Amino acid sequence: IHPENLTASVYLDRVVPLNRAILELWKRAIFNRSDLVQCPSRSVYERVSKLRVRAPLLLLSNGVPLGEGVCADGREVGESAVVRVLVVGRYSREKDQATVLKAMRHSRYASQIQLVFAGRGPTEKSLRRAASRLVHDGVLKHAPSFDFFDAAGLDAQAEQADLYIHAAFIEVEGLSCLEVLRHGVVPVIAHSPLTATSQFALDAHSRFKARDPKALARAIDYWFSDNERRQTEAQKYLNIGAHYDINDCVSRLESVYRKLASGKAS
Repeated sequence: IHPENLTASVYLDRVVPLNRAILELWKRAIFNRSDLVQCPSRSVYERVSKLRVRAPLLLLSNGVPLGEGVCADGREVGESAVVRVLVVGRYSREKDQATVLKAMRHSRYASQIQLVFAGRGPTEKSLRRAASRLVHDGVLKHAPSFDFFDAAGLDAQAEQADLYIHAAFIEVEGLSCLEVLRHGVVPVIAHSPLTATSQFALDAHSRFKARDPKALARAIDYWFSDNERRQTEAQKYLNIGAHYDINDCVSRLESVYRKLASGKAS
């Protein structure tokens, strides 16, 4: 995790000296006492590299189980069609589902959108209140749903989704995103210095500036304004993620562990 994963919950993620001090503490107490530091994403690798820790760094994903993806049905977005937008992640400040709701006030497709928030967490009540206000104000005609799904349930939601939004502004890797994208769903992913998830976006229009609801709304409208473009793009994501297959990642990690253990044994 980043230090900001801890401090964001108490609104201190932008207090640079505090987060820098936590990182320095981790360096001395953990990283410098390790034989290896695994970095699950390029952005984490680059951040830890700047600390100049004593241990070697390994850039290796934590991996996800990747079965066969089933492409979403690619429904047409007409003037009255209901479109499903899936948002996956723990309900928390740094996952920033609040920005997704704020973006609805700026999207011309808001009245057609059915938001599905998959997860649970401490901000659920505030998110539900914000969603209710959008329905009360007539911005949304379809009340957002808030549910926690098991793996099979999440797969089913992904297969029905027309668009996937990942709004987190702090994220070390964001593998839950891959679990959705492999079903052939176009994503819109927040980009910030502390989130690695935008690495999965294959098009610039699938990235938006983190915490910017207007930028998110523009991206949503871009993909819903042209069905053919969105469906063509969706095919690129079908079964994406072979590089992140957990079996390959575990195999590589085991190999590294054997070398470390062998060196200590000798």
